[in-house]
Amino acid sequence: MLSLRTAGSTRRHLSTFNPSTVSRLLDHDNHDTRAKLRELFKDPIYRPKYNVPLHEERELAYKRLKKLCERNIISVKDFRTNPRNIFTTHEIAGMCDGAMATKMTVFSRYVCNMMDVSSHVRFNSISLVGPYWITNSALHAQFAVVFARLLTGGKDEGIHGFLVPTRDMATHAILPGVQIWDMGHKVF
Repeated sequence: MLSLRTAGSTRRHLSTFNPSTVSRLLDHDNHDTRAKLRELFKDPIYRPKYNVPLHEERELAYKRLKKLCERNIISVKDFRTNPRNIFTTHEIAGMCDGAMATKMTVFSRYVCNMMDVSSHVRFNSISLVGPYWITNSALHAQFAVVFARLLTGGKDEGIHGFLVPTRDMATHAILPGVQIWDMGHKVF
C-alpha cells in the first residue's frame, strides 16, 4: 500500500493535463489582460493591509487604482470595443482589493441642480437617490454618470446616462449644486 505522500506524488506524476490549458479554459477571455494584471499585482503596493485608518485605506485604494490606470490595461473605449476587458479587469482587481475594484467601476452620484444646462430634475426623495459607501468617491470622484429620462420637445427619448462633472478639474473643489457626503468605513 502506498503512503498518502507517495500516492499523491504518483498521481501528480501521472497527470496528463497542462495547467496553463486549464487556466485558459477557466479564464475564458482577455488572457493578455489577466496576465498583465497578475504581474502588476505582484507589486508591493498591492499587498493586503488590514485595520488601517479610513484616510489611509482610501488613499491606498486611490494609489493602487492610479498605478493600474497608468499601465493602460483598460480604456473607457473598451465599453464600446471590448466590454469584457472591463469585466475582466474588475474581476481580477476585486481579487486583489475590493475597494479599488469598486472605485474603478462605479460611477454613481446625483446632481441636485442642473438648471444651468436647461434641464429639469425631479427627485422623489433625495435620501434615496444617492449611493451608499461608494469607495473613495467622497474624496476622489470627479465625474458621475446620472441616469435619467431624456425629454426633448415633449418627446420621451427614454433613459440615458449623462456624464456630469462633480469637481473642478484644476482645484478638485466640489462644483456648485453638487453634494457629496463621506459615510465612513464600510465592510466588504
